[in-house]
Amino acid sequence: MKEAIDALKECLFKQDIGQYMECVNKIVLNIGRTMDNLPEDQIGRCNSILEYALGALNRKDYLNAADILKYELMPILYKEN
Repeated sequence: MKEAIDALKECLFKQDIGQYMECVNKIVLNIGRTMDNLPEDQIGRCNSILEYALGALNRKDYLNAADILKYELMPILYKEN
């Protein structure tokens, strides 16, 4: 999924918001499947971060949304034990 999030930034640099939103949709689907394997407390934390990312998308702050997914959500989803 890290590659998909990096692709978000590439879409932004190319100013292709349509492709950016397609990537976001794919990432959200993957996040849902990944969250199914997390403990409940982590799911709540992920949901809060997703709400934060959604707020950035609503403000059309696409780079911030990508950063939130990469630097705040990814470490929780793919935490090394």
